Amino acid sequence: MKKRNQTKNTTADINQERPSLQEILFLKALNSSYRLLVNYGARRIKELDVTMAQAYMLLFLAYHSDMTLEEISKELLLAKSAIHLTLHQLVKGGYLEKVPDLHDKRMFHFKMLEKGSALLPIFYKTIRDMNNRALSVLTDAEQKTFLSLLDKVNQQIKAEYKDK
Repeated sequence: MKKRNQTKNTTADINQERPSLQEILFLKALNSSYRLLVNYGARRIKELDVTMAQAYMLLFLAYHSDMTLEEISKELLLAKSAIHLTLHQLVKGGYLEKVPDLHDKRMFHFKMLEKGSALLPIFYKTIRDMNNRALSVLTDAEQKTFLSLLDKVNQQIKAEYKDK
């Protein structure tokens, strides 16, 4: 019988690798807040026949019109395959139009159609309601501080993500 070359972790090694309780609670709080907001938003747009991912994509394109799949993927830090599926569903549903690039026929831009634009006021109201519910426990000053700190953390994560 051959002996396997196994490395046994000691309790000290495991404890050294283990995240602190504060680190765990930070991730739990972020995850919980995200899930609660997504569930609230999903319930609000349920009757519109679009998913939260599709609603988010329409909102994104309302602020960043005429982008290609590659540009959207880069900006949102999401895989092209996931974005492609969402865009395909929105084109198929008549919310977006897929327009060939004038200079490169392999590239396509995505343009909002009237059906997609018609949903934007509902999405805007939903976002305002979500923000009001989530932030109502904070004073105006606390909200500004919270959003500033959250933006700072997001910028750090985004910078590290782009470096890899």
